[in-house]
Amino acid sequence: MTDTVAVYFINEGYLLPAMVSAIQARSHTPRELLDVMIVCAGNPTDNGRKAVAFAAKKGVEIVYVPVGVLENKSATYGRLIVHKVLPETYQRIIYIDGDTQVMGSLEPLVTAPLAPGKFMAARDPAQLFSQLSPKWHSTIEANYRKGGYS
Repeated sequence: MTDTVAVYFINEGYLLPAMVSAIQARSHTPRELLDVMIVCAGNPTDNGRKAVAFAAKKGVEIVYVPVGVLENKSATYGRLIVHKVLPETYQRIIYIDGDTQVMGSLEPLVTAPLAPGKFMAARDPAQLFSQLSPKWHSTIEANYRKGGYS
């Protein structure tokens, strides 16, 4: 276990794309730099249990947490509370959306200087799409509110 984790927070409906991304992250980044973990809200199905075994062979850990940690919000809210369900040994958490393709090493994110108590973030591309039409804007804003963002 390292002190850095690349983590995904999903429900089981997003397990396949999150696994693809997590396996990409694992394959492009040295194991001694970070762990790769998928946190899944809910109880594992048979397919979920098979995914846990498959992912482990690829160097990715899948852990299931009670859906109650989401406080009656969507799985999108998980990115805001993922630190509550991770082991305290992690000093740096790199959150990755489950539908992100990882095409290179995460080493620059692992080694970038970061002051204690601070974080880095990238703009969600959905915000760019929201500028294209009022309908998209209202839909995206509604999804953010549903996810626990204000």
